[in-house]
Amino acid sequence: MVYLSTDVSRWGLIKRGLPEPYRRSFNEFITTLHINYFYSGSYPKDRVEEESNEWLRRAEAYVED
Repeated sequence: MVYLSTDVSRWGLIKRGLPEPYRRSFNEFITTLHINYFYSGSYPKDRVEEESNEWLRRAEAYVED
């Protein structure tokens, strides 16, 4: 597997530029959606639509804030 750096890569640069609590939330988005779900395929396969809707709601709230 390719080396995936969440601290040095573009994700890390963006994260470091954000104030709290946005930094923590952004990190949770990257860790869960990008690494766990996309790279690892570790997502709740029995409730994909519900989980997808929840993350969409959270992303919309994040952008609104």
